[in-house]
Amino acid sequence: AYTVQYRETDLDFMHRILAEEGISYYFDVTDEGHRIVFTDNTSLSFPIDAPFFYAPLASGKPDHPYIHHFALHNEIRPTSATLESYFFQSPRFALTQQASGALTQTQNGEYPYYDYPGRYTNLEVGQQFSAARIDYLRRDALTATGESTLAPLLPGGFGQLEGHPQAALNQAWLITYVRHHGKQAVAMEHYGTQGEATYHNTFSAMPLQTKWRPMPEPKPAVGGPHVAEVVGPEGEEIYCDEWGRVKVKFRWDRTQTPDPRDASERTCWLRISEGWAGAGRGMIALPRVGDEVIVSFLEGDPDRPLITGRTYHSLNHQPYKLPDHKTITGIKTQTHKGDGYNELYFDDENEKQLIRIHAEKDFDLKVKNVKNERIDYDHQLSIGHDQRIDIANHRTMTIEGEQHLTTKGSHIELREADSSLEIKGDLIQNVLGTQGLRVDGDLTLESKSRLTLKVGGSFVVIDSGGVYINGPVVTVNSGGTPGDTEVPSIPKVLEAASANGSAFVPHCPKADRARHLFLMATTKDDARDDIDNQINSFEEFNSVEKGAPLSLAHLSGAEGLLGMSLPKGLEDSSAKLAVRVVTETLDLASTVDNVIQGKGSTASLLGIIK
Repeated sequence: AYTVQYRETDLDFMHRILAEEGISYYFDVTDEGHRIVFTDNTSLSFPIDAPFFYAPLASGKPDHPYIHHFALHNEIRPTSATLESYFFQSPRFALTQQASGALTQTQNGEYPYYDYPGRYTNLEVGQQFSAARIDYLRRDALTATGESTLAPLLPGGFGQLEGHPQAALNQAWLITYVRHHGKQAVAMEHYGTQGEATYHNTFSAMPLQTKWRPMPEPKPAVGGPHVAEVVGPEGEEIYCDEWGRVKVKFRWDRTQTPDPRDASERTCWLRISEGWAGAGRGMIALPRVGDEVIVSFLEGDPDRPLITGRTYHSLNHQPYKLPDHKTITGIKTQTHKGDGYNELYFDDENEKQLIRIHAEKDFDLKVKNVKNERIDYDHQLSIGHDQRIDIANHRTMTIEGEQHLTTKGSHIELREADSSLEIKGDLIQNVLGTQGLRVDGDLTLESKSRLTLKVGGSFVVIDSGGVYINGPVVTVNSGGTPGDTEVPSIPKVLEAASANGSAFVPHCPKADRARHLFLMATTKDDARDDIDNQINSFEEFNSVEKGAPLSLAHLSGAEGLLGMSLPKGLEDSSAKLAVRVVTETLDLASTVDNVIQGKGSTASLLGIIK
């Protein structure tokens, strides 16, 4: 147990600890030497080398030392002692121990004794403490006092009383107290005293079979809270145990260490009083090594410290400069073994009220039901990297003013169901490049006023009055070729990624398979086995090969699909499959075309595929 010597001498401290354990001591003085004997068993007492002969004064003086007065005393004392303690690791378990003593003749028959706290944390120690307590409380229930001329009497010794008219008193008695009285006439001559030397003593005793325990000494009480510093081993910024307890160094702890903060073995683990503590709920803010804390003591007991507060000082300043920022309330942490902080900041300055949240790295927010936000003025959002939004149900957005959207890269939308667009004003689209529109079903363009198609000076106008065609030359059913509609290939990646209804991920297994098949088609025979092993090692390749309808029958006219002919060395089926998958998945048809026609390098194509 944690024990402190606080405002008491070494002797007082020793007496207090021994009494709590029920240990007494006596001095054994012999011609061979002197020794101090500690014992918790009265049977270890020593016999006194002198007869305990009782002879009252009325019977005359014997020619040997004797006891001339012996009186018995019977006191009412507690018959049982109950101690109770508390330990936070087993708060629901009653640490209660009871011990009983021998009953005496009383009117009530039972006089219980109770004390809390018992200063123990397990039942075994509690049983020892309660037994020692009842022994102390009953040590003077039956005692005797006497006077004698027995000079060898010494506390801790015992002797057998003989010759007493009450036979019950002729038993072994343990001496607990002796006071010696003596006079020597030669030494008193200058006082005019004459006569022979005299000696007698007064003593107290108890039956030898009664256990004698010393009186518990009062423990010095701490008059109020103390200031201490949190300590820990070298290199530790936060030092705690599984219960969130920390260790401290008190100002009055005079033990010297190279680093005052590394005094972690000098105190017990101290619990911390938090602002809120409950079963699986509450708050936690562990004081760190070097922090100054306020320590209180339960019932003023120096052995039961508890951290109840924190304080700043000249070396540990507040996180905000005062009094300049006196309107600020907040929580500001410090990164453990690093730079940075997390912060919750409130500023109550009039006309400058502000709430600020700072996350040094990640910020997670989870709302299990409804989240409502109301912003009465502007809202600005700046994201340094990607943003992803997944909505499991509907999304509704209403903008009462204008909306400006600028996309500096590609803009891709995939709508897996119907799409409706209603514009109650004008729609103007300006495409600086090529615009293609392909519809697998019917295409209907309807205008309640007029429809115009214009290229240069030629145009076609359709209105309610008829169809008007104007151009330098108008040819019907003769000449001209239709233009091709280019459908972006990147949405194919979206389709592959969302085949099972999952959100888009920037990785497509077809692209990996295409890359390996292309290597197979353009690599010498002695290296193909290694590449083939790599292909088979990817589980996702196997799934694509089993599930994807990429049969060579659809690619038998690969030259026609690509608008080119395959050169020598790329005529096997794997080459055709590689070229087809690459062009479909990564939109690299033009690059493949250049490589096949000798206008580009294979290395450039492989770099793009990677």
